[in-house]
Amino acid sequence: MPRFRDLLRYVQRDGWEPYGSRRADHYRFRKVLSDGRLVKTMVSRLLGKEIPRDLWPKIRKQQLGLDSDEAFWAKVR
Repeated sequence: MPRFRDLLRYVQRDGWEPYGSRRADHYRFRKVLSDGRLVKTMVSRLLGKEIPRDLWPKIRKQQLGLDSDEAFWAKVR
């Protein structure tokens, strides 16, 4: 299961744009996908914490627009 630091590494390597307050409890990122959709995600500042098992599929599919964990890990590693 990925940790929030893995999610942060993914968005940084995949060209996501940070936005919003730098003092908030989460880092916020957005990106325009190749199909024109604007997607957004938040990354907890608790970078060492594991992403909850029930939350990860929603983040991967709905927020990152990825079909597989392999696509995620390919950018992180």
